[in-house]
Amino acid sequence: MHPLDNPIWSALTTKHAHYALGDDNAKRYPREVTTMGAFADLSNISADAWAGLAKLLQSRETIAVLFKEPPDASAGFEIVARVEIVQMVHDGKTLAASKPEIRTIQLGSAESAEIVELGKLTNPGPIGTRSHEIGNFIGIRSDDGQLVAMAGERFCFPGYAEISGVCTRPGFEGRGSAAELVARVMDRIRARGDVPFLHSRAENERAVKLYERLGFAKARSFPMSVLRKL
Repeated sequence: MHPLDNPIWSALTTKHAHYALGDDNAKRYPREVTTMGAFADLSNISADAWAGLAKLLQSRETIAVLFKEPPDASAGFEIVARVEIVQMVHDGKTLAASKPEIRTIQLGSAESAEIVELGKLTNPGPIGTRSHEIGNFIGIRSDDGQLVAMAGERFCFPGYAEISGVCTRPGFEGRGSAAELVARVMDRIRARGDVPFLHSRAENERAVKLYERLGFAKARSFPMSVLRKL
């Protein structure tokens, strides 16, 4: 199996193994990092795997999980949302033209509340108070100091790193902020010798087209379900 076939599991069993909670069948990140988890085998999710995931959740807690086929919820869970996710991998050739006049800043623990606030406002994916620990976020502020755009990294494993958390505050769209941030994160990843990849909601055509212009091509898709433990 290629590590991109099960990217969350690939991260939690390699470069992010020190964050991993769970067993050999199911793992998750600490909820403050991100409310996402994974099964070891997307083709054959066993009763033990479902039970292992259940042990990692509090009653009524939700978690987002990728699947190979749209799932039926196991006993003890309900599906509260379904989203088709497209995975895109950079072609290794297209170079994004950076705009040096756009000033970016590093975002870390001191900006955690701002990262979470912008994430809740724009919903680029699950973002928690400790997402900056794996995210290596950069951002753009408005003239009055407001954080108006950000992007960072999330799942990473040998040879690959995911660009994630890409979002722009409403009212600040159309200024090229997202493209610039993705380009800079992508350059950072490539400078390390890794291949950039990312995930997007399939129905978000605007984002998908932006990523295609930056050299990303669709590689595979996943049905993602948000599960709630009963």
